[in-house]
Amino acid sequence: MKDLEKLNFHKEKLEVAKYPKIVEIYTRGSAHYDTSCVKTFRDILVFKKNNKIVGVSKICFDCGWETTFFNEHTYYNLIDITYFEELEILLNSKANSD
Repeated sequence: MKDLEKLNFHKEKLEVAKYPKIVEIYTRGSAHYDTSCVKTFRDILVFKKNNKIVGVSKICFDCGWETTFFNEHTYYNLIDITYFEELEILLNSKANSD
């Protein structure tokens, strides 16, 4: 986490009320697709349980690509591309708190 802050990522804690919607987006199923852009992961979600990191999701909203790591397993396109706009709105809403 500290290395991300050194790279000018800024940390925001999501409201607990948003957790169920994020879980829903990640568990709706995925569609396999490929993109032609050079992926630029500007957004990263860090999943914690009992104050320990259990997963990380790197997201490129430009092309709708995401790579998620859970317990040493790597998943590509875990999120169906049709839900990316919904996720972006959810993450970028001004309702985030520290």
